[in-house]
Amino acid sequence: MIILATLDEILQLDKVQSSIKKIDLFLSQKTKYSNEYMKAISYKANILYSKEKANDALKLLYEYVPTIPGMDNEGIIALTSQIIDITIDLNIFDQASKYIKIKQKYLPVSRQNEYIKDIVNLYLKKKDYENAKNALTEYLEDDITKEEKVYALEKLCQIYFDEKEYDKYLDNVYKLES
Repeated sequence: MIILATLDEILQLDKVQSSIKKIDLFLSQKTKYSNEYMKAISYKANILYSKEKANDALKLLYEYVPTIPGMDNEGIIALTSQIIDITIDLNIFDQASKYIKIKQKYLPVSRQNEYIKDIVNLYLKKKDYENAKNALTEYLEDDITKEEKVYALEKLCQIYFDEKEYDKYLDNVYKLES
């Protein structure tokens, strides 16, 4: 029996059909619902989705939702992150919103920026620019890292450009340059 040594090796697999079998082998050697198990399941769903098997990907992920209370935080975050990404991409906004709220409950304080990114991505996909601007503006008022500030300003630039508010766009470009 071939053993893939680490989760990192699994997460580096190409998004091709043959990777699914390698992930399944890895999963057979892990404790069900453990962090590594859930991260591998989430990556398997990512591969399925990339192969245009959205229903299979969501079915796989939703199968684990009832077990969320028994999972560790990292497993929950991996599961909900993948559900959020797929449902936003498929315009299933009610589901995306539901899992953003679930994920937020389990995010440590040091990773709350993931909540902002999820909610902003949802608003942008919905073309709900007003809520996206509000979330980003509020985020910029927090004590955030330079990388997080760049992220927020770039998203604001994107919104202002799309809304043809070029003065505000240029103001934010200037902030990015400084």
